[in-house]
Amino acid sequence: MTKKLNLISLILIVLILNSCHNKDGNHYVFSYNPSTREATLIEGEVKYKGDAIIPSTIIYEGVKYSVTGIGVGAFSECTELTSATLPNDLTTIGRGAFEGCKSLTTITLPNSLTLVGPDAFLDTPWYNNQPDGVVYVGRIAYEYKGKMPKDTHVILKKGTTGIADHCFSLYDNLSSVTIPNSVTSIGEGAFFRCWNLTSITMPDSLISVGVCAFQDTPWYDNQPDGVVYVGRIAYKYKGKMPKGTNISLKEGTTGIADYAFHHCFGLSSITFPNTVSYIGENAFSECRDLTEIEIPGSVTRIPYEAFNRCQHLISIKLPDSITVLGVRAFGECNSLTSIEIPNSVTLIQGGAFYGCGSLTSIDIPNSVTSIQCGAFEECNSLTSITIPNCLSEIEDEVFKNCDNLKSIELHKKIIRIGSKAFWGCRNLNSFEIPSSVTKIEADAFVLSGIERYMVEDANPSYCAVDGVLFSKDTTRLIRVPVHLKRYVIPSHVTSIGSYSFAGCSLLTSVDIPDSVTEIGDYAFVGCENLPPIKRPKNVVRIGANALVRASIL
Repeated sequence: MTKKLNLISLILIVLILNSCHNKDGNHYVFSYNPSTREATLIEGEVKYKGDAIIPSTIIYEGVKYSVTGIGVGAFSECTELTSATLPNDLTTIGRGAFEGCKSLTTITLPNSLTLVGPDAFLDTPWYNNQPDGVVYVGRIAYEYKGKMPKDTHVILKKGTTGIADHCFSLYDNLSSVTIPNSVTSIGEGAFFRCWNLTSITMPDSLISVGVCAFQDTPWYDNQPDGVVYVGRIAYKYKGKMPKGTNISLKEGTTGIADYAFHHCFGLSSITFPNTVSYIGENAFSECRDLTEIEIPGSVTRIPYEAFNRCQHLISIKLPDSITVLGVRAFGECNSLTSIEIPNSVTLIQGGAFYGCGSLTSIDIPNSVTSIQCGAFEECNSLTSITIPNCLSEIEDEVFKNCDNLKSIELHKKIIRIGSKAFWGCRNLNSFEIPSSVTKIEADAFVLSGIERYMVEDANPSYCAVDGVLFSKDTTRLIRVPVHLKRYVIPSHVTSIGSYSFAGCSLLTSVDIPDSVTEIGDYAFVGCENLPPIKRPKNVVRIGANALVRASIL
């Protein structure tokens, strides 16, 4: 679980990097998440040393951020680090965060921690000096240290709030464990392959249970086939599911664990009680016979790949409580034709509807402030869409390869159109660029069907002449329509932009004036019918792969 969260945050959250000098002499480097106002300390170019006192808040560009995370390997191999004082609001310590800190003897740990990654304190004096048995990091049961005696019964201390990933995995002398009611989370593989674990006292306080937490234990093997519950969490469906299975989760169920029903081909429908507030990652991924689902009003987010590849899902009812549609939450749901996104949603994450080939229309409410990379990529049946008023940019690849997208309406707050945003939208023949737009990435419309650009006079950066997009002063050619067969570049042009003729497979002739001094990267990529181009005498730069499937004399 920890690895996956770290990977997703690196890919999907737009991070701003900044560093600051601290009174302890260290030059700390942070990544910032503008949407949550949270900061994570990350590895710096210069190793941290001495007595590190991590600040609880950081001011960046006039905005106050709370320091809530220590990133993966942030202090790894900082051999001159002697102590670390962590801020009171810290929630996450990443994998290997302090690994190899051979002088680290003292750590002040807050009780706010909820996630501690594997090997976070490996090969440190602080860890080596801990007594054998369960090592706690704040209120997290982090790891069992030393050789475990045969028939060990572990009683976690009162006040423990979580069990870290792989905390007890592979300890085959563990026979029973008592988990107090204060524990809310059990990490990925926490008891994995504890071959003699037969008895577990489960609390009702659990909110989340990681994948494979109890795999290959006698406790799990002795559970009857069907839905196995861990406390009030629907942990996993055990055994082979018959085709046409309808499941009603028992009353009082509060959550569905990661991968709980993953690959359950026979699942036709599932009914949630109103007590369910959490749906785990991949909880219903590849349930190919699931046709409809209604999410209860207590759920606030649809997480990573929760319904990915539910190929026959045709109906989804989302409550007004939902605020986030996660990465590939409904990816490749090929039978989904429409979905109503409630006004409570503020974030549609990357690939949320990737490959939903039957989705013909979608209304995005004005509550949405961010639509991330590839959210509607390869939605081949989508014909039109209206962008909500709170968006300031069309992010990279959002509508890539939406073959039937014919129209899109942008409001006057959009300032950027991202890389490959409309790549391959072959039927997109009309487009208005608002005056607010200051940046269009060079490959934003490659292989699209744009025939003309309608650019308002007030636009500070772009203008259009006969369907060809130029810089405002018309000295830089930015993009031509892909249907062109021949084109004479005006004599005032001095620069041919990257991807400007990309994908013009019908182009058989282009005249480049001697005024041109630069041909950008991939400028003629995919112009397979274009004969050799006469090199203008004043060209001083030809970009990388500018002439793939074309050539120049």
